[in-house]
Amino acid sequence: MAASQMPSALEDTTFECGDLIIEASPFAHIISLKQNGKFCDFCALPPKANRLRCCSACKYEHYCDQQCQKKAWKYHKFECPLIRARLPRIPADSVRLLTKILWNLSHEIYWPEHDPKWRSWHDLCHHSHALKTDEVRSKQWAELSFTVIQYVGPENLKKHKLFSSPHALIEFGRMVFNGYTLTYMCEEIGAAVYVSPSIFNHSCRPNACHMTVGTRLYVRALQQIDTSKEHIFVNYIDPMQRKEVRQATLLNDYYFHCDCIKCSDTNEALLEATICPFCQGEAVVDIEGNQVCQKCKKRLDSTEYLALCKKTITQREMLCQQALQKDLNIAELERFVTTQRVLSANNVVLSAVKQTLYAFLCQFGEPLRAYDLGCELAELHKLYYPAVYPSHGEHMFKQARLAWQLDKHTTAISLYRQAIESLKSTHGIEHPFSKTAQSDLTECELERCMLGQM
Repeated sequence: MAASQMPSALEDTTFECGDLIIEASPFAHIISLKQNGKFCDFCALPPKANRLRCCSACKYEHYCDQQCQKKAWKYHKFECPLIRARLPRIPADSVRLLTKILWNLSHEIYWPEHDPKWRSWHDLCHHSHALKTDEVRSKQWAELSFTVIQYVGPENLKKHKLFSSPHALIEFGRMVFNGYTLTYMCEEIGAAVYVSPSIFNHSCRPNACHMTVGTRLYVRALQQIDTSKEHIFVNYIDPMQRKEVRQATLLNDYYFHCDCIKCSDTNEALLEATICPFCQGEAVVDIEGNQVCQKCKKRLDSTEYLALCKKTITQREMLCQQALQKDLNIAELERFVTTQRVLSANNVVLSAVKQTLYAFLCQFGEPLRAYDLGCELAELHKLYYPAVYPSHGEHMFKQARLAWQLDKHTTAISLYRQAIESLKSTHGIEHPFSKTAQSDLTECELERCMLGQM
């Protein structure tokens, strides 16, 4: 972001850690097909009562109450007959989101209701020229545009002037490059596009973070930020990845080469260190591209050794991918963690496997093993993330629940308090994580008193 693009509201301003930088509602959003019926299609919150009420016409959209349904009707009266005409086959999330964006624009809506108006929809980057030469994205666009036309139908296209190929390609680009994931307690529930918050550029070591509560997006400072001296950065991808993977992802997905503080830090090489076969020291890639042991200073250029390193990293990526596809058991992940002798203890690749294993242990009811591994991960997270970062509070919350499950009430209470303090800065006190942590803490303290524990 160029200095000239800095909105006046942010000029010469100092934010302290935890300060709210911006709050905004989305230009357009959808609840994903997989989460249909679990969250309100208007406010993106779970049901206040026992269940959500569904639209009596399409039976697909769900709402908290009559108020949410009434507010959603402005657009849903257009979408409702489209959904009814295609039931039970609902279009993909991207089709519905792009259709909503195009409808907003055809009705000359350029800002959401709650937005500081630091920029308008037309200020968002779209990279339409690059999209045309991107083979993968061009194919996605061809399939998506065809489906949108089929979904909306010729009458609506003409009536609302909804679709022209060059114009729609630009809006597709704005959707792709400015999209956010809506989440609830770390669970992905939908997608949204925001206008003013899109002004923040990426850093793998961000000084701010974004969080959603329902459809609202909040950006908070992770440290003291003096905007007269530095820009505000958020992260587009998880920093807990190898530099090569981060940069390739950003180049492929966002069309820029990242040269942020983290990517330029030579000490980052230690987080990708391998084990020297001669002295068991840490071997890192130097500025000339050679693998050199930091202890014995030997240059490790053996073809067999380099091939083994590459094979181990490839195996890790395959294991994590299989885990995401539910085509893997816990034993295989544990075997990799305990038997591999190539990656150093702090290697981010090894830590990513441990993170995956931790999620599996939590999911499949192995609280003791999960808790022990979680203690190790809590220290590792400090190496990959800023000192204040959403993952720290979220992880302490999970550890607190595991400790409570193991009847370690005193430990659980301490972890809950740490989690609440951390979440206050990154999520805010109104976030579901913060509220749940506070509720759990009260209940855990009461249970400890009832059991007569100190």
